[in-house]
Amino acid sequence: MVAHLNIHTAYDLLNSSITIEGAVQRTIELGYSAIAITDLNVMYGVPQFYDACIQHGIKPLLGMTVYLTDQLNVLEAVVIAKNNEGLQNLFKLSSDIKVNRIKHVSIYEKKDLFNDTVVIFKQMTNQEKHWHEEMPDGVTCFTDHQSAEDCELPKVLMQAAYYEKAEDKNALKVLHAIRDNTKVNLVDSHETPTEHIYDVGALYDSQFAEAWLARTDEIANMCDAKLEYHQALLPEFVTPDGSSANAYLWAELERALADFGLTEARYRKRLKYEYDVITQMGYADYFLIVSDLIRYAKSNGVMVGPGRGSSAGSLVSYLLNITTIDPLQYDLLFERFLNPERVTMPDIDIDFEDTQREKVIHYVQQKYGDYRVAGIVTFGHLLAKAVARDVGRVMVLI
Repeated sequence: MVAHLNIHTAYDLLNSSITIEGAVQRTIELGYSAIAITDLNVMYGVPQFYDACIQHGIKPLLGMTVYLTDQLNVLEAVVIAKNNEGLQNLFKLSSDIKVNRIKHVSIYEKKDLFNDTVVIFKQMTNQEKHWHEEMPDGVTCFTDHQSAEDCELPKVLMQAAYYEKAEDKNALKVLHAIRDNTKVNLVDSHETPTEHIYDVGALYDSQFAEAWLARTDEIANMCDAKLEYHQALLPEFVTPDGSSANAYLWAELERALADFGLTEARYRKRLKYEYDVITQMGYADYFLIVSDLIRYAKSNGVMVGPGRGSSAGSLVSYLLNITTIDPLQYDLLFERFLNPERVTMPDIDIDFEDTQREKVIHYVQQKYGDYRVAGIVTFGHLLAKAVARDVGRVMVLI
């Protein structure tokens, strides 16, 4: 059995032309038993990759490529999570790299984030051959087959793939030209393709030692990280009086009901219904957190929108000043926002003043921790019209 340990996907933006679906199907066609996603510094593609592998019956190995340094030398390495603890470490490492714009990762300062992983050093020389000694006990180290002969670590076959098939070589060259805003001449290009996904049979027939191939399977057997979806990961709201979130929420709502002068029985009936749904679904903390950050924004001169989407149908949201619209006055339905028959996370859209958003984000990070606050990324696709324009721009026409 052979595992491919070094696939770069299109989520390695403008560095690879391999789609996740293409990578999975191609490696299955060519006889691989497992496949690793190893995009540079990022793990954007991990969820889609994991799901595609499970769907098609091939083992997913979750990792990324990083550049390591001892402050003198720089070395490329592939890091693959052994288990879910290792996967969490890689998520943290990737976030650290991107947030702090780290180009080369220090093997001294960041070594704890490699715990519970397999690290494969690429093209290691005598100067770096002792780097593995800096790694924690939970790290298993290898070198790739192109490393120096006298390195102390076992070698494994690892060929980076940036395009699916040999004939896709020129497509990658064009992609790189678009990335670098340069010109490319494909007419005089006679380079031998080397960065495609190789056939397993061809690997056994090549000059590569069988021990190197066998170690790919050994590494695949070491690594069993799994994505766990639909976990309850909401942070807890720390109440000022030490009471439970449910009790504190009800006290806040009753106080607000009086402050708003909403004395009609229909308001109390609606409030009790919404409160029961929210607490039974375990979302009291969520509403208190959102209310808290809006209170912070308004008290610090940050303009906040009146409410948007289905959350405007919630009386609880109105009483907590999350929205400014009385849902009973306009006959808005709470069930469009939160429905006990359809268990989904509440989704409250909040508009903050553009120039002050960072102030609110910083507040949430300070209160709940950096690793509990995340931005949502949007990926663009090169569609036909844009592709034609960009390809025409970078091609050297003879």
